[in-house]
Amino acid sequence: MNNIIEKYLDFSSKTLTKYFKLIFKNKLKIKDIQVIIKKYHEIRYYNYYNENNLQIKQSINNNLKNNLKEFISFSKYDQKQFKLLNNLVYNVLTLDNIQDEKNINITITNILNIYYKLYNKELDTKEELITLVHDNKKRRINYLKSFKTNKFMVKYEKLNNKIYYTTLEYNINFPSIYSNFAIKRVYNSEVINEQKMFILYNLITLKVLNGLINYDFKNKYIVTYPITLLSKEDKNKRFLNLIDNDILKDRFLIEFDYNLYLEYKDYIIDLIQNGFHFVICFQDKYEFDDIEIKRFELFDAILVTNQELFTYYNSLNCNVLLRSK
Repeated sequence: MNNIIEKYLDFSSKTLTKYFKLIFKNKLKIKDIQVIIKKYHEIRYYNYYNENNLQIKQSINNNLKNNLKEFISFSKYDQKQFKLLNNLVYNVLTLDNIQDEKNINITITNILNIYYKLYNKELDTKEELITLVHDNKKRRINYLKSFKTNKFMVKYEKLNNKIYYTTLEYNINFPSIYSNFAIKRVYNSEVINEQKMFILYNLITLKVLNGLINYDFKNKYIVTYPITLLSKEDKNKRFLNLIDNDILKDRFLIEFDYNLYLEYKDYIIDLIQNGFHFVICFQDKYEFDDIEIKRFELFDAILVTNQELFTYYNSLNCNVLLRSK
């Protein structure tokens, strides 16, 4: 697992599996539980169907019915019982991301009541389940907190209703013997720039994850790319691994200057074919024929820093974003 999102989803999968095993024991096979959780993740976090909050909940419920029908014997359940089973499984999945105590208690009560109606007996692992849910809530909170820092912060410049340009700012007090010039020179040195981008990508990933938890799938973030990494194969691979999954690749827009794009065109095209997203930044006006303009559709947008360039590239029917310098 290479990034914050994947580790969080692994945590989610393991905790949900424990809940299912406590509640269903031998009534559901492990492989069937894994199918349910995988489908749940696809809908809830990856949002492959581009749905909103209410649609996601309904989609989870509908897909549960289809999944359960594949590995539940209908001879064991009449229509009413199957509906209860589906509802029970849905409530177990709901435990995944409950934040406040009130909703936790409501969901656990729902599970216990549905279980009793379905199997005509109390859940004998009730106390263990309650303890586990509260322990996992603490672990989830601690995991999310572990990435927070007061030394660095991300500045977000909104470019349209869903795209933000990002820069990393620091909140570090340096001894007075160092001049502002010296501090800036070190802060913008090659090695420090590379480390800054690792921090920036992780902080934005944390923001994306918190957004997913709250059903926010809209926002995308433009990030710069430390060109010096291109000559450091292992470090560059580790850097790209930070966002190498379907969730993050769709939300990170990597910025490349147009001249650098020309220099590394084959490499960038290869990354695009592997699902990464890019924006190209123009500092000047260039003339393009229709074929060249069509190629810009490979990129999510063109980025410029003044109104004149914005007007010019907009006239070429390109998707143009204007940011401050």
